[in-house]
Amino acid sequence: IKIDFTILPPWYRTVWAYTIYVLLLIALIYLIIKLNLKRLREQNIKLENIITERTKEINYQKLLIEHKNREITDSINYAKGIQDSILPSINEIKKVWKDLFIFFKPKDIVSGDFYWFKQINSEEFLIACADCTGHGVPGGFMSMICSDKLNDATRESTNPDKILYLANNSIKETLRQQSERKRKDGMEICLIKVNVKTKEVIYAGANRHLWIIESGSNEVKELKPNKASIASFTEFNYS
Repeated sequence: IKIDFTILPPWYRTVWAYTIYVLLLIALIYLIIKLNLKRLREQNIKLENIITERTKEINYQKLLIEHKNREITDSINYAKGIQDSILPSINEIKKVWKDLFIFFKPKDIVSGDFYWFKQINSEEFLIACADCTGHGVPGGFMSMICSDKLNDATRESTNPDKILYLANNSIKETLRQQSERKRKDGMEICLIKVNVKTKEVIYAGANRHLWIIESGSNEVKELKPNKASIASFTEFNYS
């Protein structure tokens, strides 16, 4: 007896099973890709929100800094107006010294550099060019103090050397440099007293030279000052 039979493979090894396997694999890959894309989109949205918040914070800080900077600049400009008020006008000086020019161009809005003028009488006047320690606002404070001390010194004497001696002691006292040797603030100055009638010039300098150019000659003469500056830890004896 001959019996023909065919052994069928199990269902998981059939063509339909392999087709389903392939479809499931494709679906799995697609699902993984979709999930990753969704996760990336969520991360991008989260990052965009963080960036937006940080940008808002930065813009706020920027506006705050600009406002503070504007306030500081306005305050310094106002201080410049006060500092300019202590500077003598050119017209005032030209009343006693016609052949005059002033070149004053500070580095910052307010400055430790200043010029000073005091008319003694119709024939004599004092004029100075000074440079205080510090730049900007600190220098501006020092210029106000030093200019005021020069004015005070002229109430006791009109001699340039005595004026600088008195100003030196007064500034040191104001800044408490005699008792607290911490601050080295002071100024360097060239001070002259001019008699327009006798053409006599008396000079006193604290680390600031005086240059003389004779009329009709290119020769420059230099008068050397005292090496020490006004105030700080310097000591002067006056007789």
